[in-house]
Amino acid sequence: MYRVLLPEVSEVMQPATYAQLMAAIEDGAKPSTALAFQVVSDIKETHAAIRTPDQLVLFFQNVPFLFLERDEDEPAPLTRRSLFGYFARRCFVSFLKLSFEAVQSLWQDYHLWVNGNLREAYNLFKTQADKKEYAQADAYAL
Repeated sequence: MYRVLLPEVSEVMQPATYAQLMAAIEDGAKPSTALAFQVVSDIKETHAAIRTPDQLVLFFQNVPFLFLERDEDEPAPLTRRSLFGYFARRCFVSFLKLSFEAVQSLWQDYHLWVNGNLREAYNLFKTQADKKEYAQADAYAL
């Protein structure tokens, strides 16, 4: 999962579509255990459960449980200071600042992304700091 999600979370290249991301995750799960297949199944179920903006709100309400420790015997799934922990907390805090209209817009953008309309949705995800043009990953590969 780290190899697949790290480029997406670190935002060093254009985001993959939902289909590309799920294909990469499923490829990584093939030689693995039943637990890996359960993770893929859970991801698909979570996506299918987000059918309304209200369900998107419910999804984000559960994000803090990823990095909050319950007790000493049961550590949090994500370390607070890990890249994924920072990413999840940043997404959660940004989500809390949204009005209901903005949540509805995010939900629509999410469905654009799921349906493969990445270019339309990607422009809406940019923050104020993203208005500058940065080096592209393809240029480094050449």
